[in-house]
Amino acid sequence: MAARPCGPSTGAARMSQYSILFPTLSWPRSTCPGKPEFPQADGQGSVFDNIEDKNEIVKLDAARHKVVAVWPLAGCESPSGMAIDRDKHLLFSVCDGGKMAVVDYESVEHTRSAV
Repeated sequence: MAARPCGPSTGAARMSQYSILFPTLSWPRSTCPGKPEFPQADGQGSVFDNIEDKNEIVKLDAARHKVVAVWPLAGCESPSGMAIDRDKHLLFSVCDGGKMAVVDYESVEHTRSAV
C-alpha cells in the first residue's frame, strides 16, 4: 500500500484541525505510512499522529515537513483519538476495546496501557 499524505485524509473537520494547528505546514510533501488520525503538537516543533491502520504513532518535524520517527503501539488496535501532556511528555492514544496506550515521547517508551 502506498504512503498517504500526512495530515487529513478525509473530511472538512480533519482538514480544519490541521489548518488551525499547522497553518504553514505543507502536508502533501510529507507522507505517512498509513491512515493518520487527529494530531497533537508539543509546542517545540514536533507533531504526533496515530496511524490507525498500522497501530503506530508517527512523529513529524513541522519545520522540515518530514516524518522523523515511527513508533509501534503494541497491544493497541486502531489507535484513533490522541491527547498530549506537554509537561510530562506523554501521549495518550485511545485504542479499540476500551484501551489506552501511554507513550513517553522523550524516551520513546510505551510506558503502560490502561483499560
